[in-house]
Amino acid sequence: MDKQYAKNKADLEYVTAGIQEQEKQLQAIVDLLATPFRQLEDWQSRLQDSTAAFRQDCAAKAQQFQRTEQQIETAAKALEKINHDEKLAEQALKQCQQQHRIKQAELKTQTEEQQKLSVERNAVLPRITADSYEQTVNQSLQAARAAHQQAGHTVSQAETELATHKQNQQHWQTETGRRYSNLEKALSALNQSLEKQAIDLEQLSRLLEKDEHWLTIRKTQMATLERGLQESAALLKVKADDCLKQQSHPVEIAEEDAHKLSAELQQQRQGIHNPKRRAGHPAAGGRIKNRNRARFESGIGQPTRSLGSMGKSE
Repeated sequence: MDKQYAKNKADLEYVTAGIQEQEKQLQAIVDLLATPFRQLEDWQSRLQDSTAAFRQDCAAKAQQFQRTEQQIETAAKALEKINHDEKLAEQALKQCQQQHRIKQAELKTQTEEQQKLSVERNAVLPRITADSYEQTVNQSLQAARAAHQQAGHTVSQAETELATHKQNQQHWQTETGRRYSNLEKALSALNQSLEKQAIDLEQLSRLLEKDEHWLTIRKTQMATLERGLQESAALLKVKADDCLKQQSHPVEIAEEDAHKLSAELQQQRQGIHNPKRRAGHPAAGGRIKNRNRARFESGIGQPTRSLGSMGKSE
């Protein structure tokens, strides 16, 4: 019995200690719940009376609180977005207000300009309507367009003519160069010919100024000189033959006549070798020829000098 008592006593103490510990834990839990449940009336008595009902009621309120927190969070986000949109709207409003002020200023300026133009229009066109003036402007515009089109055609024609003129200019430049080259060659050949004829360009110009009558006379004189030259050459050949014959049969003539005959023969030789001198004296050849013929035909024979010795002296 004593052992059983001691055991029961020990168990009771243990249970008592456990109860006390649970009461402490319960008190600690109550203390912890005091803060969140401070707004609930008689929550401790309700917890003691019906723990399950209290727990259900607290669970329902906790769910309601969570939903409320979610709603608050959603509302906070929505409010934040609304605040952001409000700021954007304020900025847009400021920009619109600024644009509105600008447009108002432009409207005011345009209104003033319109009033000024209206005053000027009334001063210039006091009795013409806008439709009538527009019709007049359209007619003037059509006429200006037609004139512009005509001017365009004229410009096109002028450009075509200009291109043609340029081609012609290039052609004539080439042709002028070729003709200038030919002119230089002709001048060079002319200068060489003038040097051969012993005259200059000025003398040639004076000769070219002579008329047809002068040229006819000169041609006649040249023909006469040519005939005289031919006759003189034939006579000279005859005289040369006679001289050769007389060298083999000497004939005595006067010394004075021998000198004259020698001088005349010398003149004839110079005339034959110098055509220009004969051209200056067209009758000289004829006179010399006639005198020589008369002298030989008259029977020269005065005893002073022989033709053989005369020929040697010449």
